Amino acid sequence: MRLTFIILGVLLLLAACAPQLTGTRLDLDEPTNAQPPIVTAPPTSGLETAENACSSPCSLGETCENGRCLPPIPRCNYLERLNIENRSCDCAPDTKWCGAQAACIPAKACCAHTDCAFRDNECGESTVAITTCLTDGPTLCKQLRPGITERFDLTRIHTVRVNKLLEGGALDARLDQTDIDAYPLSETRTIAGITFNTEKVTVYTGQCRLKR
Repeated sequence: MRLTFIILGVLLLLAACAPQLTGTRLDLDEPTNAQPPIVTAPPTSGLETAENACSSPCSLGETCENGRCLPPIPRCNYLERLNIENRSCDCAPDTKWCGAQAACIPAKACCAHTDCAFRDNECGESTVAITTCLTDGPTLCKQLRPGITERFDLTRIHTVRVNKLLEGGALDARLDQTDIDAYPLSETRTIAGITFNTEKVTVYTGQCRLKR
């Protein structure tokens, strides 16, 4: 009997010394390597991220390049050359700007009567003319000056107007009711059965002359 009490005492002592498992239950079915949530940074404005952005919106027709608002590339007149950096038209070599005629003219041409030696002289304007040929049955060639409408009497009556003579010799023109834009010099084109071509550009240098 005494031995039985001793054995029970030993068992109770062992139970009291055993470690206790406490805390939250670990569920082995749940992953233990879950990734942290992805945090997306708020979008930044284009002005902050674009390397060559302009500090303020450009005006209508302008483009933003290298941080500057630039005007559209102009279409330069004959005797002018495009300055792509400034987006402007400068006078070509061997020409000069004439404010009185609002155009670039040959360097040796007079610009106004003040260039003439005599008081009773006037300065004739420098002009350009484009030799233009039309074929509608017969062929007829005429020298056309920008801004002037010319009549061609062929099998039918046609009208041609050169609106603008461009750098390099291309032209904007109107044949009857058809607009022809950036037409290259010396190119032949058939429009509504009419053969249209330009042969050459002639520059007439303004000279001092007696007043008319």
